[in-house]
Amino acid sequence: EAHSIRADLKAQLETATTSEEKRSILDAARSTREDFRAGVKEDRTALREEERAKRAELQSERQRLVIRHMQIIMHRLTAALETFRKITIHIDARIEKLAAGGADTTVAVSASAAAKVSIDAAEAAIAAVKAVVDEATASETPRDHFETLRSAIHNAVDAVKAAHRAIINAISEL
Repeated sequence: EAHSIRADLKAQLETATTSEEKRSILDAARSTREDFRAGVKEDRTALREEERAKRAELQSERQRLVIRHMQIIMHRLTAALETFRKITIHIDARIEKLAAGGADTTVAVSASAAAKVSIDAAEAAIAAVKAVVDEATASETPRDHFETLRSAIHNAVDAVKAAHRAIINAISEL
């Protein structure tokens, strides 16, 4: 296209007879060139804005997915702790039955108490994760909180695993 424009301009200049005609042809070509450049500049600016909007949308979507993933993890951990609480109620009921039957339940009682302490520690770790998630989502730069969030989640998972081991120990002491 640029080649045909140049060829047309050259042909017009060759057919022009006066210098005023040539000058007006060159001015018209210059004006066309400036308009084209301005259009290209506007197109680039619009493209940049469009890319920024897409990036912001992707960032928002990524943040929404991370929050949803954290909610799923928190739900699983909380559900596990609820199950553990129910199991400790059953363990305590079994301990009472055994004590009523005259069996020695001191080891089982201490194991049950240790399980409850482990469950409370796991709940505290989950609360810490919730606090870090809230802090990260409220932040302008949530990526800065990633390592803190990761370590908090690992601590919570480890605490839930410890609570599980404590419950298994309490059950085995029955």
